[in-house]
Amino acid sequence: MQCLQCGRWFPGESESCPNCDRSSGSDGDTHPEGQWEEWETCEITSEGSGIAWLITDFHFVANATGPRGKYSAARSGTFPATPGYPIPIDASDPRANAALAEVVQALMAAGWKPLPRGEHWFSFRFYRQVET
Repeated sequence: MQCLQCGRWFPGESESCPNCDRSSGSDGDTHPEGQWEEWETCEITSEGSGIAWLITDFHFVANATGPRGKYSAARSGTFPATPGYPIPIDASDPRANAALAEVVQALMAAGWKPLPRGEHWFSFRFYRQVET
């Protein structure tokens, strides 16, 4: 089974995830026993491009994982890095926010449901049932 809270895979006989202790079905969604493998998760991450250590441009990617493996569920357009900022993606940059909104909207339109955010301000996390 795959935990819908943290995305980790764990043995199907467990009643809760050993990583985050979420029980199978605690949020009102129906997860019939033996059908967790029909769910996939994704998290938005950033990727930069440039020369050597100088990153000049970024884009956001929704990296998904499910029973069929890993894939990119959505990708934003490219936007410039914030000059002089310790982390080249600034949460107050309207270009970064527009690119992030682009990915979130694409995921929601494709049936992804939100989970609690990940480590960074842009680390939105989602889950959905695998299309058959």
